[in-house]
Amino acid sequence: MYKNNTVAILLFYLLLFVMSCNSKEKKKDGISEQTRVQRQQLANLLILPKDRVPLLPEFRGRYVQDGVVAERWIWQSEPNSWVTSVLYLPEHRDGPLPGIIITNGHGGSKSSLYNKFSGPLFAKLGFACLLHDAIGEEERNLEGKKGTRDHDNNPTLKSRPSGGLEVFSKLVWDALRAVDFISTHDAVDPDRLAVVGSSLGGSLALWVGGLDDRLKAVMVSGYGFSPDYTKTNKRCSGQPFELLQNEYGEDALLLAILDHADLIMMNGRRDEIIDKLENGSVWNYTDSIIEITKQQNLSGTLKNWYDPEGGHRAYHHHPENVAWLVEKLTPTSYTPEQVKALPTVTLEEWMEEYGFTLPEKYRHLYWVDHHHKGAVYVDPGIQPFADKQLKTLSTEELGSNKYTLEGWVENILPKRIIQ
Repeated sequence: MYKNNTVAILLFYLLLFVMSCNSKEKKKDGISEQTRVQRQQLANLLILPKDRVPLLPEFRGRYVQDGVVAERWIWQSEPNSWVTSVLYLPEHRDGPLPGIIITNGHGGSKSSLYNKFSGPLFAKLGFACLLHDAIGEEERNLEGKKGTRDHDNNPTLKSRPSGGLEVFSKLVWDALRAVDFISTHDAVDPDRLAVVGSSLGGSLALWVGGLDDRLKAVMVSGYGFSPDYTKTNKRCSGQPFELLQNEYGEDALLLAILDHADLIMMNGRRDEIIDKLENGSVWNYTDSIIEITKQQNLSGTLKNWYDPEGGHRAYHHHPENVAWLVEKLTPTSYTPEQVKALPTVTLEEWMEEYGFTLPEKYRHLYWVDHHHKGAVYVDPGIQPFADKQLKTLSTEELGSNKYTLEGWVENILPKRIIQ
């Protein structure tokens, strides 16, 4: 009798276990299906192009310096809208590399400020790292200027009620096509890809991460969710997130990422550029969205990282966070522990060593100790490439409509659905 009861009890618990597994699998599949639907809804929210034109990549030469290769490429994002870019690679590699796409902050481009550090850094650590010019910047600027933030001041975009959303859509689309480009490069493992961005680039990384399930890791720096986007963001980042908030909720974007990738959000508690009211409301709201998201049955992991004394910085260079990325994408050159043991340098020290200065118009905003000036970067010995080594266009090509913001606004924007 005792034996029979034992068997029955064991069978009962085995049945519960099987039912639990089936329930979890259904829930997981249900969330995945829901995420697939939400991913399409997110794409529709931005009015992204329906079709992807051929990239038609053109190789424009390479430079090798201090064990790092800088390949110069141009490729087509939309019909007759081309992107200028540089792909950094380790000079010597053993097998396919994990790939990183870096999305630009406001005024950012492939050779601006910390991007000249990012490319060689990640190449030295065993990654392929793609940097491209945001539309309106550097070689996609009429005069080849950097740090212009021209998309904020374009008269056509300013006059359109949804101008901020429209240019944000373009920035997201170019980044999605950057994923297309790097995933087909013969040096890159398409199953180990990440998107990384800070500030406006952080908001772009969130959307790109949610929309592209080829990505395995997403790093978002210097960007938080806001209870009132109209007061705390520019139009280009405020409009899409306010629309997201009203339509689906910010957690929908996080769930879309975590269906296929790991996510880390990195911020400084003293970042008044994002937390404009300086009362912690942005971080409290961000934390609440993250906690809501964590209650779901997630495939990916979600880490919420803060520098208690830091401000607006590119935290994807911080040793702890670089180690996180190394853990997720497993390059062969370094382990997370080895990354943490590397020397560090502040951005100020590195820029002084190589004679860089921040443009005067931004110094009062960013060049203070708790912002970029005092940012701590992991430094395996980074030597920047000269601007001329990163140029992809000839003098005759610079300013052509196929590269510029003005060309896109004139020839492609009118065909968009948003009015």
